[in-house]
Amino acid sequence: MEIKLLGSYYEQGLIHGRSAKEQIETNIEIIKSSLKTKRVDFAIYNSVIDQFFSNVFSNNPEIEEEINGIAEGSELPLYDIKLLNANFSSFTERMRASEECSAIVASSSATLDKKTYIIKNRDMHDRVLHVVLSREFSDGTRITEVDMAGSITFPGSGINNHGFALTTTGVGPTRIPLDLELIGHLAFTFTPHTLLRICKNVDDALAYLRDKNPYKVTRSNLLLVDNQKAVVVETTENQCCIIEQENGLLVRTNHFHSPDLQKYNPSHKDYPSTYSRFDRAMEMLQLKRGSLRFQDMLQIASDHENGPCNSICRHEDGKGSLTVYSSIIIVEDNQLWTAIGNPCLAFFETSA
Repeated sequence: MEIKLLGSYYEQGLIHGRSAKEQIETNIEIIKSSLKTKRVDFAIYNSVIDQFFSNVFSNNPEIEEEINGIAEGSELPLYDIKLLNANFSSFTERMRASEECSAIVASSSATLDKKTYIIKNRDMHDRVLHVVLSREFSDGTRITEVDMAGSITFPGSGINNHGFALTTTGVGPTRIPLDLELIGHLAFTFTPHTLLRICKNVDDALAYLRDKNPYKVTRSNLLLVDNQKAVVVETTENQCCIIEQENGLLVRTNHFHSPDLQKYNPSHKDYPSTYSRFDRAMEMLQLKRGSLRFQDMLQIASDHENGPCNSICRHEDGKGSLTVYSSIIIVEDNQLWTAIGNPCLAFFETSA
């Protein structure tokens, strides 16, 4: 489902809420059920969420406007919309990470047509519904991003009309429990959408993050890409490391690669999927490095080797995650091709 958003952030929220009301209701039910199943301590959980949004809103008041708009447009409680936007799987070590993604970049030096491709497969334990948000602002900025219906704070992938794109993957389950108090009281936090709104390239984004030093969020890989550069910012709640792309290829699943962050990584035995998907993606990229085309990237996104639990394109098996959406961004063309569901089934195209 693609939703075209115009006007102020509040007006965009209204459109989003009205257009995706049923999908938003479904997502809220899924998240509440998941939290109950995991026996989360709601007193602690809600206090962390409240502090998290206090930080987000103080740095990005437009996010508060848009969340209020979604709540009004969907005629649903504001608290429920906050639940959707709280990246809930990151707030308690008792919950297995619900977002297990693969992010794969092939830059122009590695492709046949000299274009830059970015794959994002978002894998989750629940079939949460996603939408494509095509935004247009009064200053001419256009952004296309993919996120859960009702959520705007953690787009899985996106690109703006300047040709700057990003995607993310979570890290976990990790060996070291998350520090709930630290996460809830970070001095600064941001949403990936903010980078798409204000940055024209990778260097802009890195400068923004350095200016907000220390850059601390929950454990994740943030991939920043334009037609000249691709980097990954590996982050924990108290540390970050920047790693540049090598040989035109960059892959991240759900573990860290920086030597300084190895202590956080799950073992191969405890979490074989993250290592299996990384190895398989690199194998397929390197096999055709220099001649990679869109068709090859789609084949990688749709790959079922080592499946169903450990494949890049993951189908429901009752145990692990399944791919809830897949996108392929073509940076030079400002295009974001998206399949809501598994990429082996279908794709449609939108442009930033």
